[in-house]
Amino acid sequence: MPGHDPPYVQRHGLPPPLIGSFQAIFAQDRRGRQADRPTGRVDAAAATSVSGIIRLRGGIEFQSINILEDPAGRAELARIGARSIPVLSRGDEFVFAQNIAQVVAFLKLDEKTGPVLSPAQLVERLDRFIGAALQIIPLMPDDRLDIEVPNRPRRYRVLAHHMFRIPEALLETANGAFFSQGLATETARPEEMASTAALAGYGRGVRERVGEWWEAKPDKSCQETVQTYYGPQKLHEVLERATWHIGQHCRQWMMLLEMGGIGFERPLSDPDFLDLPMPKQVWDG
Repeated sequence: MPGHDPPYVQRHGLPPPLIGSFQAIFAQDRRGRQADRPTGRVDAAAATSVSGIIRLRGGIEFQSINILEDPAGRAELARIGARSIPVLSRGDEFVFAQNIAQVVAFLKLDEKTGPVLSPAQLVERLDRFIGAALQIIPLMPDDRLDIEVPNRPRRYRVLAHHMFRIPEALLETANGAFFSQGLATETARPEEMASTAALAGYGRGVRERVGEWWEAKPDKSCQETVQTYYGPQKLHEVLERATWHIGQHCRQWMMLLEMGGIGFERPLSDPDFLDLPMPKQVWDG
C-alpha cells in the first residue's frame, strides 16, 4: 500500500518559514538506520503525528532521538520532565506526540485537524479490520508463532494478540478506564496466545463485544472526553487511533505471511485504509 500524508491535516495559506529545531524523542523498535545519527524507532502514532506533518509542511528542522541507544536522549527526557514517549520537544517545552491536534498546536501551525471519518464509519472500518485479522492470523502455522517480527523483539503470537487487544482496550477506555501506555499490550490470559485457534477465539469475542458496545451506545457522536496517558482526548480521536492501529498491524501480518511463503487472498486493499492516518511504511524501518 503506498504511503500518504495524514488526510486530516489540511494546509492553509503559504508554506511557513523555518520555525526552529525540534527534537522527537522515542523508544527504539527499529534498528540499523543511519549510524551517524541517533535516529530511532518512531511508533505508528508518532510517525503519523510528527513525521507526517514534517513531510507535509517542510521548513521544520527535526532530530529523532532513540532513547534506548542514546544516553543523552534519556537524560534529555528526564531533564524536561516527560514521563512517557513519544515526545516532541523544543528547549524546556514538550508535547506528547500521540495527538495530531496537540502536535500542530505545539508547532504553531495553521492547520485544521480532526478525524475525517465519522464514529460510525470508524466502527465499521474497525470491524472490517478485526474481521481481516480473524481471516489472516489462523493462516500462520503454530510452529512459527515464536518467530520475532522484523526489527524488534516481538513474537508473532504477541503481535496477533495485540491486534485484538487494541479494540478491547478501546472498549475499556470508553467505559472509563485510564488509557495507559501499556493498556493495549496487556496479556491478562496468556492461554489466549497458545495457538492461532486460541487467538482467533479471543478475537471473535472482542469483535462481538465491540458490536454490542456500539449498538447499545446511546450517544454515537463520541464527543465525550476520555483519559489517556497523553492527556484528555475525545473518544472520537481514540476510536480513530484504535482503528488505524489494528489496520496497520493487519498490513504487517499480511507481509509476515508473504515473507513465510504462505499464499493467501488479501482481505484488505488500499481503499480500506482511505481517510485514515496510516503510517507511510508497513514496518517502522
